[in-house]
Amino acid sequence: MVGDEELGAGYAVGGHGTGTLTGYRAHDLLRFDDPGAVLPEGPESDLPLWAVSMLRDVPWVVVRRGIASAGTVPVGIRGVRRADRVAAFLPESAVVDRVTPEQAARSHPRLPDGRRAAVPALGVLTRLDMTLRRHVPSWGIGGSAGFEIVTGLPVTLPGSDLDVVIRPRGPIPLLRAATLLADLRALPVRVDVQLASAAGAFTLVDYARGGPVLVRPLDGSPPRMAEDPWADPSDRPSPPRVARPREG
Repeated sequence: MVGDEELGAGYAVGGHGTGTLTGYRAHDLLRFDDPGAVLPEGPESDLPLWAVSMLRDVPWVVVRRGIASAGTVPVGIRGVRRADRVAAFLPESAVVDRVTPEQAARSHPRLPDGRRAAVPALGVLTRLDMTLRRHVPSWGIGGSAGFEIVTGLPVTLPGSDLDVVIRPRGPIPLLRAATLLADLRALPVRVDVQLASAAGAFTLVDYARGGPVLVRPLDGSPPRMAEDPWADPSDRPSPPRVARPREG
């Protein structure tokens, strides 16, 4: 399992049955050696035929937010079509490689020139990298572009947006966030940026407005509004203990 030293610590995703978080993070791509190891989300459900075929031909899945039983990781299977998405679980013992969004972003120059010319989202990646590095030290690429960079499967469409993941070590100042958003909107392709903290994930658009932000927790529980999306939930003070009245 590989890591990125420049990433913030503690942003793990995918819990064990005991509530302990794994070292994998949402948007990480995991390669496995046994397609049969990927388990459907429901105990009585089967994977659709397109997913079985995809797992055999392209043995990669993407980590999603959620809780999993001990020794497994919550993942998603993606197909060629936009509608081809299904939730699943992957045993950690089956993982043979991991590519983070940050590593995928650094690998974008290896995309074929023909794909860059045919797909605007891929053609703008070099310019996107220059724009983002003026504001943050590290960024990652997810979605179809990230999947294509890592697997080589041409799943990015001419009308595709770009999904960017930023996992900083600490809070990004509001002014910098607003400036970054303005610079990204000047690009010829729509760029959706997701910020990640110990509390969960939230969009750059929401954060740059100021005020409460809709945060999606790491464990996949329902989104919640947060005054401070950077605050670590584990740092919250415990509720005061109420003394029991004496009897008699």
